[in-house]
Amino acid sequence: MKIQPAPFLLLIIPILICSSCNLLSAKSVQYVNPLGQMIQTEQPPVVGANQTEVKLEKNDWSNIWIENANQSEKTRILFVGDSITDGYYTQVKENLSPEYYLGYYVTSKFIGNPDFQTELTTILDRYEFEIIQINNGLHGWDYSIDDYQKGLEELKGILDDHAPNALIIWCMTTQVRVEDNLESLDKLNQDVTLRNQSALEILGENGVLINDLYQGMLKHPEYYRYDGFHFNDAGKEALA
Repeated sequence: MKIQPAPFLLLIIPILICSSCNLLSAKSVQYVNPLGQMIQTEQPPVVGANQTEVKLEKNDWSNIWIENANQSEKTRILFVGDSITDGYYTQVKENLSPEYYLGYYVTSKFIGNPDFQTELTTILDRYEFEIIQINNGLHGWDYSIDDYQKGLEELKGILDDHAPNALIIWCMTTQVRVEDNLESLDKLNQDVTLRNQSALEILGENGVLINDLYQGMLKHPEYYRYDGFHFNDAGKEALA
């Protein structure tokens, strides 16, 4: 004898299936942020239509180091940047650590990269910095100047929202010189000057202090290593 399903079952089964689908789509998601904190959200992060496209380089890296994280007696300074900041941080530490608590966030990420913005925001929300110096301009050559300007504007918003009381210092990006011909500037340096001009207009004209490392290094090719990007020991000392 063949058993026919009751009419109400034919109606209720699709409803249950749809309800299950909705429950699955609303299922909370957990992930670990850059500081090892477990974050729970109702939906996984969604890339917005206005978010900058991520254009990866060969090596993607970030390093975070916060000294004396559990102390609060001294003024705390954060250095944000790339390998240039990483290079002169040791000298800066020697100069400033007796009087300040120092930390750095150095990365290969372009300033408009949403991962850069997420990592920086996480650090600013965890620690309170009285001074923040930023030197980020020698990565992301596949991005346009419009992308860089957008990244600067977004950075200004992050700093206003997450470090409203901090003194912000922006470092002008240093020159790119021709490899093994350090007296000459590389064609990429044209992008450096455009980025520096954008930083002056977007940040410098809106209350951010400018540390003009570009002019400071312009007449000193002897401070550079052979690759035209990075600095030798004398250059690192001068930058610090």
